[in-house]
Amino acid sequence: MYSRVGGYLAPAFSTFLFLFSDRFYGALRLDGKYDEIAGIDYRFTVSPMAGYYVIKNTNMTLAVEGGPSLIAEHLKGQPSHAYWAARMAERFEYKLTATTKVWESLEYLPKVDDWANNYLANFEAGISTSINKHWGLRVVFQDMYANEPANGRKQNDIRLLAGTDYKF
Repeated sequence: MYSRVGGYLAPAFSTFLFLFSDRFYGALRLDGKYDEIAGIDYRFTVSPMAGYYVIKNTNMTLAVEGGPSLIAEHLKGQPSHAYWAARMAERFEYKLTATTKVWESLEYLPKVDDWANNYLANFEAGISTSINKHWGLRVVFQDMYANEPANGRKQNDIRLLAGTDYKF
């Protein structure tokens, strides 16, 4: 779901996960993003991946994952283009209580044919708590770094978001 705030449209993503064993999994992640402030008309990412839960218990998970990614984007002042990237990521989640959790995630997506000069790095940390079965409150810190940003834009895109969420 998208929410618009001052030229910023929150990124949307979906992950489809298939467990091969208790800890090893395959997944497909789909991302879409529009951000007027960062000069991103669109950025779509498709990432098939393999992952492994380093820690997996009732209150805590730590997963590492990786695989290829296809990124299609249009940045302000540049032609649309698509390229292959490698996706390396980790995700951590800790349940403080039955209704409150904290998490963080880090992903690195270097362009396959230009690892040192063209990459994206995304970091997120947050806390959420349930109000009832469906509604919750959340606060999220995001740092999205693009080594080659849109023309006239900065490399770092840092946000602090607070809002509600709905669980189906």
